[in-house]
Amino acid sequence: MAVARGMPGVAGYVEYCIGHTPVMVAVDAEGNPTGESHICPEFSLSLLNLVAEETAQIVAPQGRAHRLVVTEPDVAHLIRILKGAARAPPVRT
Repeated sequence: MAVARGMPGVAGYVEYCIGHTPVMVAVDAEGNPTGESHICPEFSLSLLNLVAEETAQIVAPQGRAHRLVVTEPDVAHLIRILKGAARAPPVRT
C-alpha cells in the first residue's frame, strides 16, 4: 500500500493493437506506463468467437423446391389524379 501512495495517478489509457491481441496500458501524464497491460474491453467480446461450435456443413437440398412468384398489386384505381388548382392571392380592395 505504501508503494501505491507514492505512485502518480493514471492520466489515461493507450491501446496497442499488436498482432491479433489489442491491449490497453495505463499511462501517466508523460505517457509512461504505470501498470500492467490488460486485454482491451472492446476486444474481449471477440474472444467469444473462440468457443468451439460445430461448423455448418453445406449439403444439397433434398425434396421439392417451389418457385416464389411475386406480383405487384394493381393500385392504379387507388391513385387520384390531381388537377391544377392554383389560385391567386386574395385581392385587396
